[in-house]
This record gives sequence, C-alpha cells and structure tokens, in this order.
Amino acid sequence: MVDKREPRIHEYFYERFFASDPRLSMALREAQLTLIDLREMGKPKRSFVEVAQKLQVAVAKKLRANTSKLREPDQEAFAHLVHVWYPRGRVIQIIRDGEQLHDFPIATDSQIPVSTVQKMSMMRPGYNIHDPLTNESIAEAIAFAEGFRRAQLYTGKTISVITAENLRSAQLGFLIAKHTSGTIREDRIFNCLNYPALPDEDLMGMGLNPDGTIPWEKQVIDRVFGAGSYINTKDRMSDFLADQRTEANTVEVVVTHTQQLSALGEELGIPVPRFGFFGGFVIPHNRSPLALPIRVPTLLPHGLHKKAA
Repeated sequence: MVDKREPRIHEYFYERFFASDPRLSMALREAQLTLIDLREMGKPKRSFVEVAQKLQVAVAKKLRANTSKLREPDQEAFAHLVHVWYPRGRVIQIIRDGEQLHDFPIATDSQIPVSTVQKMSMMRPGYNIHDPLTNESIAEAIAFAEGFRRAQLYTGKTISVITAENLRSAQLGFLIAKHTSGTIREDRIFNCLNYPALPDEDLMGMGLNPDGTIPWEKQVIDRVFGAGSYINTKDRMSDFLADQRTEANTVEVVVTHTQQLSALGEELGIPVPRFGFFGGFVIPHNRSPLALPIRVPTLLPHGLHKKAA
C-alpha cells in the first residue's frame, strides 16, 4: 500500500497504469498541452466550464471517443465545490467510479434482457476487478479533475486520493491525482463487491433489480455477496469516517462503488440514490454532510447519468 504522505505518485502506479494502458498518459499529456495552449496553467483567467469542456473534448478526440456522449461541465457546480472546500480542515469527497469498458460478447437464450445479463457479467470477479474505463469516461475524468485542480487554486487544499482496487476506480483516482499533483493509495475496503458465479436466472432470483443492479437491502446483500457482507461494509465505512489521521487542510477524494456509497449514506443519514458516474457526496470539516447529486463538476443536473449504470 502506498503511503498517503508520499510526495510523489509511487512507481507502482506508473507501472500499473502507464505500462498497461497508454490511454491514460495520452489523456494527461493532451490535457497539459491544451492548458498550455489556453495559457491557463496556474492562472484561472477563463471560466471553469470553458476550460473543462475544451479539455474533455480534446482528450476525447485524441482517444477517438464519442464526443456526443460527454456530459456538460457546470459552472454552478464548480462554485458550489469551492464553497464547500473552503473552510480549513479535512474534507472528504466521496465519488462513484467511472463507466466500465466491457467488450465481452453476451450470448443468452434466456428471457432476461441482454442489458441485464451484461450488467450481471460486469459484476462477476474477473470483469468487475479488471475492466478499465471507457474512452468517454477518461475524457470526462480529465474535466472532473480540472474542477478539483481549480478548486485547489482558490482554497489552498492539497488532494489525497484513496481508491478501490477495481481498475476503473483506480484509473479515475490516478487521473485525478496526476492532474492535481496529489497523492494516491489503494484501500480494499472500497472495492466493489462481486456477484457469485451462478447462472443468470439464479442470480435474478436472489433479489436483484430488473436491470441487474442490486438494492441496498440487508437480506439481498447478504444473500448475493455472502452472510455478513451488509454489516461488514457498514462497519468499514463507519471506521473510515471515524479515522482522523488525515492531515489538516486536505481533501480526501475517495473513489469507490455503489455499495460503499450506500453504506456511507446510511451511516451519515443521507438518502442515497444510485449515483451516476462520479456522483457522490462531500463531508466538509465540522459541517453536515452534503449529498452531491447536487451538480458536481462535469455531472448532469442532480448527478444522475442519462443511462442506467
């Protein structure tokens, strides 16, 4: 595990991400070149929306992503982010992972919709752990990270990223840490739980939603993920919130998954919907937690994605 106080991103992350997926280094380089072209480096003269939009479009084109799928940055969201980060002290920003690239062909003779079968496939161990981000999500992640970088300029905060070990989460965390000159470490308590290797019909019969996602209900969680999974997830999130070892004036950006977001929301007394990609909530220092379906940078109104995730 990488020490969160390491002043540079550990070599392990370079080996894991740059060596295995050149799209990340391409995206970061394109973002830096675009910032230089805009004469934007370190000088927030242009609006967040203008710069973030140019960044994500430039990265999307570099990666040959579908630019029509990109979500619009939101200036009001950025102003809200700065306001919430501004007081001195620890801030926890908890966000959901990005869109999962899952190219495995789905062949089924069952009556279950193909999209539901695909979701269940995405949640099984090999794919859930190792599937990377889509090109579109990488482009949006750069714009999202730009919101964090600019908020740093206004608030003087440093950024410490903690990410799940699932590849799509760790890639998002890495892009944020690199673009904001932050630090990063992985923690398995934020890992997405895996569906068991059972036939699709048996899985659906265990209480999954019609689209293949799982409701945050104790009986269903324990039935699908194993006895004790519900309370163990809640206890780990409670222990994380109680941990006060983070350095002062730091934003702790946690990249995690729907189960952990649900457990954290329950612990904090926040009604938690199924957030869209990068959706989540923020816990300011000595203030009540704020649900951030309320427009986080690069998210659609209310932080919900257009399509089911």
